[in-house]
Parts: sequence; structure tokens; C-alpha cells
Amino acid sequence: MDPFIAVSVGLVLAVLALVVTVRIYNDRLDRLREELRSVASSRQSLAASHDRLTAQWAPLLSRYPYDPRRFRFVGSPVDGVQFEEDRVVFVEFTEGVDLGPEQQRVRDLVRAGRVEWLEVPLEAPPTPEPAPPATDPWSHTP
Repeated sequence: MDPFIAVSVGLVLAVLALVVTVRIYNDRLDRLREELRSVASSRQSLAASHDRLTAQWAPLLSRYPYDPRRFRFVGSPVDGVQFEEDRVVFVEFTEGVDLGPEQQRVRDLVRAGRVEWLEVPLEAPPTPEPAPPATDPWSHTP
């Protein structure tokens, strides 16, 4: 066999082997990336669950300054509301991190006095009586 052909065949086989190897590693890398995304999503979900549970139990901590029996968990955009005799307090439990944009917005609205009371009746309003038919002053019906 001609040495040139033998070298050419060897190079072609080497290139094919390299292409197959790269393809296998790319497939494996894609699977690992997908698994990493899944783990990151699970971790984020677990962190959110942890935060909700922490906020529900935090009023029972000894350093909580109010009566925990008067605390009501809300969850979002604030952790809860504390009902005192002389005031209502919006409560956000923090762990040394900055407030999120939504919590900052609520905090700023409360500080600016932009808080209202709204009563919404749940029963349907009474239906008005139908108006009597209009009469034509020019008609002569007995």
C-alpha cells in the first residue's frame, strides 16, 4: 500500500475519532448543563420555601418585640402584619440582605402615609325597582 494513502486513511480515521469524541463530550456537557439548571431551580425553590417558613415562625423568636399571637402572615410583598391596640405594623423579617424592590416600595408608601382603609361589601347591592313606563302626554288612552 502506498504510504501516502496509508497516512491519509490514518488522518481521516483520526479526524473521525476526534469528531465522535467531541460529539460525545458535547452531549455530556449539554446534559450536565441541564442538570445544573435543574439543581439551581430546585435550590431557588427550596430557598423560597425556607424564607416563607422562617417568616411564619419568626414572630415566635424571643427577640420579636410584639405579641406573636397578634401577627398575621401575609407572605408577599411583606412577611406579615402585626395588629397592636394603637397601630398596625407591616413586618418584614430580614437576614442581613437588602429589601427587594417590592418591599422597598411598600416601605416607602407606608413611610409616606400612603396607606388606606377600604371596605368592600360582599353582599350584592339591592336591585332598584323598575321605573314605571313613561306616558306620552299627547296620547289619549283612557
